Amino acid sequence: MVLFEVVLTQASLLVSMSFYTLLERKMLGSAQLRKGPNKVPILGLVQPFMDALKLLSKKNLFYSVILKRLWKVVPILGLVLYLVLFEVVLTQASYALKVYSTMLMMMVLLSLSVYSIMIMGWTSNNKFTNMGATRAVSQAISYELILSLLLLILAALSCNLLVLQWKDNLNYLFTVMLGGCMMMLLSSMAEVNRTPFDLMEGESELVSGFNTEFFGGYFALIFMGEYMGMMFFSYFMSYMFMNQFMNMYLMFFAVVMSILIVEFRLSFPRFRYDLLMKFCWEVILYIILMWMFFYLLLF
Repeated sequence: MVLFEVVLTQASLLVSMSFYTLLERKMLGSAQLRKGPNKVPILGLVQPFMDALKLLSKKNLFYSVILKRLWKVVPILGLVLYLVLFEVVLTQASYALKVYSTMLMMMVLLSLSVYSIMIMGWTSNNKFTNMGATRAVSQAISYELILSLLLLILAALSCNLLVLQWKDNLNYLFTVMLGGCMMMLLSSMAEVNRTPFDLMEGESELVSGFNTEFFGGYFALIFMGEYMGMMFFSYFMSYMFMNQFMNMYLMFFAVVMSILIVEFRLSFPRFRYDLLMKFCWEVILYIILMWMFFYLLLF
């Protein structure tokens, strides 16, 4: 029974992710005063599946790749990590799997995501992919620190390491809800490489960054991992910061968070890399540390 629920959840997530890409393309089209995808049947609703067929049917070429087997396997790691995060952290499967510290599991899995990008850049044997991978490592170290501190604050205030039980504690919600949600939104966008924090790709500087040598089905897997990460953080933030007062509107707020991430892409240009690092270490980190001292004094 648990296996059936896991398979059903994974299939639902993959279908939702495909329509999320369509939503983003429609929003981008609307912002640029055009219709967006509308040529394939049923008003363009089948567009994500047509794109998937096109990408998977492309021929694979290997020009400068080293360790070809590793190069082929690494693109799927990001997608798998976020699918596992959905199951272990945000569903009842954590109880069936006897995972008693989902917060620590979340921190470990999030820290592993940068290794896939680093290995992709290294195995591609290209100067642009290496530069993108180097940026990914430094950016991940910076913003995963912020995410880890936020998770530690929530765990300390709820006195529990199981994420699903954090919402049962009322102590932290009044002080953390708005500011904590905004800090986690910014950090999660940097974690999943979204505009304006997508310096790992940086088309104007690095051709396509760490995924320059990836195309076809391999690029599709990287693409899917990024959007699955956006969906995970949207649901996680709505569950953490909105669930206590408006439980029936949980999915509504998850959709709002997902749309807000797309709106950032529509509204803001890409940061300069040095400003991105300064924003983390000189702005967000100070705010998080001030919150930590505030909670120590308060509780």
